[in-house]
Order: sequence, then structure tokens, then C-alpha cells
Amino acid sequence: MKKVILMLGLISVSLSGYAQDQTTPRPDSFEPGVFELFDAPNYQLTGCDRATALELSEGAHGKIATLSNYVVGVCDLHVPPRVRSYGLRVEDAGCGSYRYVFSPSGVDPLIVITDHRNRTCRDIQPASIIVRELSGDSYKMLYSQ
Repeated sequence: MKKVILMLGLISVSLSGYAQDQTTPRPDSFEPGVFELFDAPNYQLTGCDRATALELSEGAHGKIATLSNYVVGVCDLHVPPRVRSYGLRVEDAGCGSYRYVFSPSGVDPLIVITDHRNRTCRDIQPASIIVRELSGDSYKMLYSQ
């Protein structure tokens, strides 16, 4: 009987530690980097394609995402860069993934970046970085390659 109670105590301590780790983002959960994003996961280049560059950086005022549009390949298409930057807060998305969110108070998020680069669960995600950005009156999805 004592062994069963001891085992249940260990399991409950282990699970409570796991829950705490999953809800509190670690200080090292934000990893800067530069990513090439396209409109679909596993996008196949055609020779003249629109893309978006995402730069995740950390500055004096916190974590920042900067996006800009460009063209990949040789073509006559001109794409204005439309550079935009967002200050981010980090949220734990579970399984080693994190969300970087910019949401003015009381408003739906203007951008949500889900970072699966350190994902520990075995489910398959469409890309290691997924961006959901408000564009006009709808959200646009972008995926890293």
C-alpha cells in the first residue's frame, strides 16, 4: 500500500512540473532568424514567384518580426516590398513550439507566428514557421520552406 501511495505521489509531482513547464515560456524560447515564406507549405518554385521574408530579431524594445515582400526568380513582375514590423509577445504553444503574437489590446491579433523549430511531439506540422497575418479584412497564411 505504501508503494502505491509513493508512486502516485511521484506521478502527481511529475505531472505538475510538466504542466508548469508547458504554460510558462522559457527565456530562451525566442530564436532569431531569417525565413523565406510562401503561400503554401512545400511550395514548388515556378521561376517567377512572390515570397515574403520574415526576420525574427531581438532589439532594445523586445522581440520584433519584420516582414517584406519580394520576387524569387527571373520575371517582369514587380512586387512592392511593403515592409512592416511588429513587437511580439511569446506564448507557449505546447510540445516545444511557441507562438509570437502582436495584438493591440482588445483587438484580434494582427499577426501570429507559430515556431515549430524545436517541436518535440511527433505530429506532423505543415512547416517549421507558420505565419497568420491580417491583410485587409482577412488573414493570410504563409509557410517557411
